[in-house]
Amino acid sequence: MPRPDAVSLAGRAALLALALATSCVRAGFAPPDAARPRADLASERSPDVGRDAPREASADYAPCAGGCAIEGGCRAAGAVDPGEPCRVCDPSFNAWGWSPAKGCVITVAGGAPGFVDGPAPLARLDTPEELALDADGRLYIADAKNERVRVLARGELRTFAGSGVAGFADGPAPLARFNYPHGVAVDAAGAVYVAEIKGLRIRRIAGGVVTTVAGDGTEGYVDGPALGARFASVYSLALSAGKLYVTDLAGSRVRVLSAGVVSTVAGDGTRGFQDGPAAAARFDGLYGIAVDPAGRLWVAEQIPGNRIRLIDGNLVGTVIGAAGPGYADGPLASARIANPNGLGLAAGRLYIADCGNGSIRVVEQNLVSTIAGTGAPGFADGPVKAARFSCPTGIAVHPRGYVYVGDSGNDRIRAINP
Repeated sequence: MPRPDAVSLAGRAALLALALATSCVRAGFAPPDAARPRADLASERSPDVGRDAPREASADYAPCAGGCAIEGGCRAAGAVDPGEPCRVCDPSFNAWGWSPAKGCVITVAGGAPGFVDGPAPLARLDTPEELALDADGRLYIADAKNERVRVLARGELRTFAGSGVAGFADGPAPLARFNYPHGVAVDAAGAVYVAEIKGLRIRRIAGGVVTTVAGDGTEGYVDGPALGARFASVYSLALSAGKLYVTDLAGSRVRVLSAGVVSTVAGDGTRGFQDGPAAAARFDGLYGIAVDPAGRLWVAEQIPGNRIRLIDGNLVGTVIGAAGPGYADGPLASARIANPNGLGLAAGRLYIADCGNGSIRVVEQNLVSTIAGTGAPGFADGPVKAARFSCPTGIAVHPRGYVYVGDSGNDRIRAINP
């Protein structure tokens, strides 16, 4: 497909938004820190997994003052697990269990596939997909094959919504039904949004009640009033300034829900590859999405696209993927990824769940590098260079720099201390 004009258009968009010297493929890459939602949850404060300090470490909220509650006892901050040097006590991240030591990956929850609520090390999930953190550090998980939304807090994994039966039912969260929940996002008020691949809807969970906010459950393409809108599939969600962005994989479009109306941001609905004006752009395998404070959208194309694209206003450009699929770190133009899934933005870095390479990649200062994983799928905790993942799909970055990963093929939630 002709590309020169499209690439130059995308380059001009990147110039305006990123103050770059050339196009987003060739020039400086510095996505700013994504705005972290805040919420007033004073009536629900608790020493949750991932709570930011100092509140978690206080006597009012921490089970062990200044330390970690582990295996029925208290460990001092900085204590190392004598049997596993990659596990340490860091109450600023997790006052209810172990945290990964610097340069390590550990399992936070899950193991064998199944459904078990309870203490995180004993809990079970079945294909955890995307993740989202709220302002108090609770981690929400789209537990796809269990047809539930789970939450990791206070060292326990519990069901936040869903009866476990596939289908469609709004109402009280324990009785609600989902049909393959995949994308998840949390707004500033603490409401949780869920994208259902098979249900073709976007749902909202707030005050213990599940409602539908977009989609009538019929496959298709219809913009307009949200409850009458139609999607071909809904995969990933990202929230910014009251707008909820969604990737419509089968529809090859990026859509947005704003003020009760669904509209198309980019994509002409034809599978393929085309940079340039957003309305004429083409995508192939739309998956993860992240939005930065400037309102730019970063999207991942899984197989067969194997690209990271940037939507800046009404222009689309390619950030990674010009070299084709594979596994290679280095400059953006020559870097290779394979089947990228979820995305995360934090502290000027773009994090990529590289499903095909069983790795977590990061883009910073024009370069792609691997922060964890060997490039081969599998399972191994331990030092980041030896750790293995099996199709990581979800990413959530904690303010302390830890990275949560939804390791879908291993049915685990992992944590990285890069």
